[in-house]
Amino acid sequence: MSDRGAPIIYYLIQSEEIPIIELFIQHGCQLYTIMQDDCGHDMPVLFSALKAETPLNVVEALLPLNKPVQEEMLYKILYRGCTVLEVALDQNVNPEVFSLLIDRGGPLLLCERNQINQTVRDLAIASCKTQYVDIMDSSISSWILYPWKYPGRRLKLAVYGWNLEAIEEELKKNLYVDDYFVHHKPLQIQMKQLADAIEKGDMKTFLEIQSSLSELDESVNLLWYGRVVDDGMPHLHRAVLHNQLKMVEIILAAKPPKESIDNLFDQNRRTALHYAYASASMEEIKRLLMTYGCSEHVLDKMNREPLDFRDKRDSSEMIQLLHRLKTKDFSWYENDPWKLERLVDECSHSDEGEESSDEESELSEEEEMLGTRSCVIF
Repeated sequence: MSDRGAPIIYYLIQSEEIPIIELFIQHGCQLYTIMQDDCGHDMPVLFSALKAETPLNVVEALLPLNKPVQEEMLYKILYRGCTVLEVALDQNVNPEVFSLLIDRGGPLLLCERNQINQTVRDLAIASCKTQYVDIMDSSISSWILYPWKYPGRRLKLAVYGWNLEAIEEELKKNLYVDDYFVHHKPLQIQMKQLADAIEKGDMKTFLEIQSSLSELDESVNLLWYGRVVDDGMPHLHRAVLHNQLKMVEIILAAKPPKESIDNLFDQNRRTALHYAYASASMEEIKRLLMTYGCSEHVLDKMNREPLDFRDKRDSSEMIQLLHRLKTKDFSWYENDPWKLERLVDECSHSDEGEESSDEESELSEEEEMLGTRSCVIF
């Protein structure tokens, strides 16, 4: 480690030493190692490579093809609450680098949503970055048209809630689509019906659809991994939010044996335990989740853990937060139940600063500019 906790791979990235980067990666160098950006924020070292000037061969060396658990790593790491693709889009990386990140990250990363329910494709459209939109659409088309080349990816697109209708008409012109839309659109419709049953507490319909989903496709655990189209909420989180204890029990029983419950996130990167801790009425659900090994210390995109939600349990701000999620009102950003504490903390730091000498507290014009500039990936 060196300046700002930067590991040696950081310096290799900056110097573009391709053979040495490849050697370090082959010997287990981890790209999720935390360093600090120029403002002191934690940053997995991979993000230091996501800059417009970074050449493709550097990123290829960092992310070799078919490396085990690489998809999971790319999905999990965040920088200031943003995913690898969101940061890459914001930094205007080389289009070939962006395409490579999609290929290495796969459907789960591409289907990830932000706090106001936008995918990275939505963000690219909103910022008029059509070149990146075309890259994403091309990748999706390839996954659907050539399943033998990208095994499992077109199924995952449907399971993770990608809107298939947006691409159906164009791809149906291709002879290789076969029965993809015929098979997977009903799957998505039934996952929506399952979500509706959870929200209404309709156990009869829930059980009927659960059985039907297992018959539709047995190659993936739809009850555990499934998402509704244009909605990043897993069924488990939805059942917890709506305080459906029996449904939570059934979904937990479907958990794959080797899968950790702490790896199932919603669009806020929260586990089900975050929400179970938010209301005293969910105490029984909370205890059930704990028996399945849920951790109290998993951080969401705002760096809040389940214990933070417990501290604000049943407060008016927390009730508002839960209501927004239940009603799926993504027209406004989530309220911050911890805002008051944060302001108090900032004020206390300000008071400490006022006690210092005038000589120490007075900033030159240049220093003020440096202090107020936005953070950059360095």
